[in-house]
Amino acid sequence: MKKLILFFVAVLFAVNVSAERGSMVVSGSVGFSSRNEANESPSASSFSISPNFQYFLTDRFSLGVRGGFSTSQWGEEDRRNTYHIGIFGRYYVLRIDRFGVFGQASTIAGFPNEAAGDWTSLDFDISLGVQYFINNRWSIESRFGSLSFSSLFVDDRDTVNSFSAGVGSGLSLSVNFHF
Repeated sequence: MKKLILFFVAVLFAVNVSAERGSMVVSGSVGFSSRNEANESPSASSFSISPNFQYFLTDRFSLGVRGGFSTSQWGEEDRRNTYHIGIFGRYYVLRIDRFGVFGQASTIAGFPNEAAGDWTSLDFDISLGVQYFINNRWSIESRFGSLSFSSLFVDDRDTVNSFSAGVGSGLSLSVNFHF
C-alpha cells in the first residue's frame, strides 16, 4: 500500500507544467448569496457570473479581459441587474513545479440596467494569488488580499469614492482551463 501511495505522489509531482508564451486560459466564477433574518426585513439575495479570458505574452506575464453579470434583489420589488467589463494584468513572481505565485492588477467598470438607475462604477484592484496546476490543461487558483479603490458615479449626485486594504478580504477560488 505504501508503494502505491508513493507512486501516485511521484506521478503527481513529476510533471512540470507552466503556462508558456502564447498560451490562453479560460476561467470564470459563479457566486450566490442570500440573507433572511427573522427580525430584519427585507430579505436580500444576489447571483453573479463572471467569465475571464487570459493570454500569456511571456512565460510569466499575461493580459486578460473579463465580463460579468450580477443580479441583486432586496425584498419583493427592488431588483438590480448590473453588467461588468474589465481588464487585468498578471505577473508570476515565482513558479516551482506545479505551483505559482502571482500579483494581479485589474480594473472593472459596472453598468446597471435602466430599472436600477443611472450610475456607473469603476474599480481598481491589486491582489496576490497562488495557482496549482492539476495537469497540463487544468489549474486551480485563489486570490487573497487586496488593495482596492472604487468610484461610484451617480448622475444627479456627487461621486462616492472608497478605498480598502486587507489580507482576508476578497478571497476567491476559480478553476482554469489552459489551451
